Amino acid sequence: MGTKELLVSREAAKRHLCRVSIGELRVMCHNKQQKKRLLALSIMRKQIAEAHAPNGYFELARMMIHDSCNNCRWQAFIVCGEFLEKRSDDIWSIVRRCGQSPDDDMRTVTATVLLEHLLERYGRRFLSIAERLAKASPNFADTLNLCWFAGGKKGTRTDSEKAR
Repeated sequence: MGTKELLVSREAAKRHLCRVSIGELRVMCHNKQQKKRLLALSIMRKQIAEAHAPNGYFELARMMIHDSCNNCRWQAFIVCGEFLEKRSDDIWSIVRRCGQSPDDDMRTVTATVLLEHLLERYGRRFLSIAERLAKASPNFADTLNLCWFAGGKKGTRTDSEKAR
């Protein structure tokens, strides 16, 4: 599934004139067809942009962050990221787990969609924890090094990176 399918899904979400219920979205998220799952995430993003963001969207998106469809995975991370202000501890839980993944793409989406913004917003709270985790996990060190932070410099070497 490529960029074309993602664009088609976004356009289909725009055509939904009425709100789609959380129950309908749940059914779509469990659908075997990637297009239906991607459409559910696109609808969630549209409804969030329209200020309709029930907490249930976070739970639906969180269950999809390990989706086999790469576009679904990235869109699920984006939906989760919309809840950064309200659910920073839950976001950190996702970052901690997915940032240690052996999968390069999983670490990239974790760094660029969640961790970067978590550090930008709550740097004092999470940076030292992230650096300690990076010392213990080379994969998490890679995730942390993918972030823009520390004054907006990409690839700023963390203490954990210097120690290696």
